[in-house]
Amino acid sequence: EREEQERLRLQREKEEQERLRLQNKREEQDRLKLQHEREEEQERLKLQREKEERERLKLQHEKEEQERLRLQREKEEQERSRLQREREEQERLRLQREREEQERLR
Repeated sequence: EREEQERLRLQREKEEQERLRLQNKREEQDRLKLQHEREEEQERLKLQREKEERERLKLQHEKEEQERLRLQREKEEQERSRLQREREEQERLRLQREREEQERLR
């Protein structure tokens, strides 16, 4: 009787140890899986932030380039206008001199 009880007790201990070992193993696997998922999510977010930053910089550069071109066109237009005014003024002065010369010759 006592031997049987001892045998049963030892068997229960062994079963309990095995149960705990399996439980610990499952918990460790769950922990590793969660850790892996967190790391993947962090990597995904990092890549997303990098992509958004590249896009932001690209748009900023496009905007700056558009502004640079706009200012360049504006400057060129001002220069064309200035040159046109100069030509018109020179022509006006030339005609005025011609008239004065003709008047003087009369």
